[in-house]
Amino acid sequence: MKKMIAVLMILATLSLSMAPEPAWAQGDAMPVVFRDTLYGALTGAFLGGLFLLTSNNKSDHWDYVAYGGLIGAVGGLAYGVYNTPRSMVEIDKGKITVGLPTIQTANISGSRDKEYLVDLLKLQY
Repeated sequence: MKKMIAVLMILATLSLSMAPEPAWAQGDAMPVVFRDTLYGALTGAFLGGLFLLTSNNKSDHWDYVAYGGLIGAVGGLAYGVYNTPRSMVEIDKGKITVGLPTIQTANISGSRDKEYLVDLLKLQY
């Protein structure tokens, strides 16, 4: 009975967290990354719970929920970092965004060496 209540609480949490929210302009990248990580963890835990329901001996497989949450959190973190601004500071029409810079690689023409680039400041006007 306790396990069923726990599963129902997880399902209720997931259903409330997936409610639509209004779109706002992105000011700071960290809340977006945190939200994507949290949504990934909740989705992974939900999928782990679904795998738990399909197993024969449910009491021995609660780690499915934990592993699903972990994999979902890592996936959400990767998605959030991928979608953040590419430069450290981005100024777009008076709006300042601070983010994690992305390291870009480029091939040097006529050589097998690679060049590594990091954008520190991006201005758009």
